Amino acid sequence: MTLGPIIWGLIGAFIGYWIGVGIYFFINKGKSSSPLLHEVTVIIQCKEEQFLHISNLLWKYEPLSIGHHPQ
Repeated sequence: MTLGPIIWGLIGAFIGYWIGVGIYFFINKGKSSSPLLHEVTVIIQCKEEQFLHISNLLWKYEPLSIGHHPQ
């Protein structure tokens, strides 16, 4: 074929990309990806006597940690 070098370069890049994607998925097909974990910081300002109730409520949602800063 008499296509120019730019066209052949684009064709080669396109084919190379899809070969790379195919190899990537072939290698990683047996591995399960872990779900994305996002960290969120929540600051709750409450009275001292409310802290125990709020702390118990937050622990139901399995946080990484709960801090307490007495005033």
